[in-house]
Amino acid sequence: MALDIFLDPNYPNFKEHGDPVCSTTDPEIFFPDKGNKDTSHYATNAARRMCAGCPYKAPCLAWAVEHAEIGIWGGTTAKERRSHRRHLKSKST
Repeated sequence: MALDIFLDPNYPNFKEHGDPVCSTTDPEIFFPDKGNKDTSHYATNAARRMCAGCPYKAPCLAWAVEHAEIGIWGGTTAKERRSHRRHLKSKST
């Protein structure tokens, strides 16, 4: 996980259900190298599988949407979250 989340006092507390899997996993898997399509696809899918059963998926995703994070958060890519933000913005207008 990115360092900035630990510096923000508003970041969700992920201790309620124990440590999330991502906290003990090599963070590189959540920030795939876009230059290598095969590696990027593998890392993205591996990260999504880890997020799929995580009890913190919803608050993690909400944080990433609100703060325009890069990488895989809450099982989504930055591109997917940008699309989600645009959809939310269009609904509010």
